[in-house]
Amino acid sequence: MTHTLTLVLAAAGCLACLACVDTSPDRVKLTATVGAVDLSVTKGPLVTSLSGTLSFGLSVGDLASGDDVMAAAPTFQLTSAGEQAGPGIDALPASGTFPLTLASGETRAVVFSLTDQNTLDAAELSSLCAGPVRVVASFRDSLSGDRATSVQSEPVTVKGCSP
Repeated sequence: MTHTLTLVLAAAGCLACLACVDTSPDRVKLTATVGAVDLSVTKGPLVTSLSGTLSFGLSVGDLASGDDVMAAAPTFQLTSAGEQAGPGIDALPASGTFPLTLASGETRAVVFSLTDQNTLDAAELSSLCAGPVRVVASFRDSLSGDRATSVQSEPVTVKGCSP
């Protein structure tokens, strides 16, 4: 009788432990974020330019099958709050280089700076200054089978838009 009671209690304890296991799918793949977005427009006599920085955060789940490799830097595009696609933005990593390898359980943030190649025509300027925008990052990585993935920032207001 004591042996049976011990087995029942042990089984109940194992079931309670299994109910606590984190089975989130994020633990086996790469998750990415776009944050710390700081964008400004500068109106010059001949051209209007967009400058700024952003952070591209990466985290490989602790149960990933192995290292994750991003062969190339992500591409970035602006969208309006209404999800209308805006101009692509040219940005280079200020920290980190590509290809980028992250081990299982590793987290890293790569800061990107916009280059001086980001010029805006009147329609693009009007769209950027009409309200908040989001930065969309598109990338490929080995843990996703090199499939295209995209993530977007929270809405941000572009500085320097006053008339």
